[in-house]
Amino acid sequence: MSGSNEFDVLVVGAGAFGLSTALHLKRRGVASVVLIDKNPFPSLDAASNDTSRIVRPDYPDAFYANLGRETFTAWNSDPVFRPAFHKTGRIMAGLPGDGFVAATLETLQSIGVPGLEPLDSAQVARRWNGLNGPMKNWNMYYNPEAGWANARQGLELAMKEYIRLGGRFLVEDITSLLQEGQSVTGVYTASVAAGAYTPQLVPRIGAQIHPVGFAIAHWRLDKKEQETWKDHPVVDLHHNGYFFPPNSSGLMKMGVGMAGYGNAPDENLVSKPLRCHDRIPAAAEKHIRWILSQTAPALAEKEFFDVKVCWDGMTADGHWLISAHPELEGLYVAAGGSGHGYKFLPIIGKYIADLVDGALGADFEAKWRWREGTSEPRDVIQGRPIVDLNLALGARNELAKL
Repeated sequence: MSGSNEFDVLVVGAGAFGLSTALHLKRRGVASVVLIDKNPFPSLDAASNDTSRIVRPDYPDAFYANLGRETFTAWNSDPVFRPAFHKTGRIMAGLPGDGFVAATLETLQSIGVPGLEPLDSAQVARRWNGLNGPMKNWNMYYNPEAGWANARQGLELAMKEYIRLGGRFLVEDITSLLQEGQSVTGVYTASVAAGAYTPQLVPRIGAQIHPVGFAIAHWRLDKKEQETWKDHPVVDLHHNGYFFPPNSSGLMKMGVGMAGYGNAPDENLVSKPLRCHDRIPAAAEKHIRWILSQTAPALAEKEFFDVKVCWDGMTADGHWLISAHPELEGLYVAAGGSGHGYKFLPIIGKYIADLVDGALGADFEAKWRWREGTSEPRDVIQGRPIVDLNLALGARNELAKL
């Protein structure tokens, strides 16, 4: 490692959880914080290094709904993060028989989120001209207290503030943590927040976190289309896919949730991420076009580009793993974003810093505790299939294993 190897806190991984942790430690006045990543910033492999991420309080679990309201306020009010946020609102949708939408709406109403509106497809089409697809018998509501963040810009703003406060960032490829007895050597405290790569670094983590890949695709609008879409909300079809209104250059994106992708599982059935930044499986593209045909038919035949598979660390219950390591003194783990971590970039580091300080509340400790045991990969996306990425691409032995 370059330079001194004695720090107050070493944070491994410069994605959303790691960078937020490093920033909040510096905001608390911790003198020597070093943030390290194997890639130059922003990391090519970080799930958070992307064009857009949803910011919303929409959860059936009031714990995360309240946390979502807190981060929504932070995106709106923290001068570091505010430039990256777009308050567009969000349509939450579910196919017929999906109870998630009703449960989530009930929770949001119970905690006092204002402006919630149940909608049908005709009401959606009258209000937002681009969303004129059939959406037959879909369950939907609109939440104005939501929107999206320019994910890459949010990271860059956080890093700029972290460096301004005296934090250090190093590019180093850490393949394992050095141990001396029951401690991590060379540092007083280490926090591993390496996303989908965490299982490769942390001893005894087992099958608590499964790296899973999800397909995303972008397309671009012409100027006339941009005018149509300029005031549209985020649209999220539960467990199928979500897409964003255009950014200032007319770029739109969809992420697919109907299936995940895995690769080369180890003895714990834990996959290892593959870098796949130039293509997606044909089934994923087909599903994107199906969602567009049902929501925004005029976009269904758009040419896609900047297609890739984005990896995240998934847990079986959807709760993050933010915990002290049960054996190694001074080692903390903050991972398992489970597809809903980025929105908390402005605030999650506060809670991880609380953990390091021994001040994390009991409710948070219970949700994010170390929980050993084996979970099947399919458990981590609630029964949806996880497909071998190589087979889905017809490309075994063509992609380099990271």
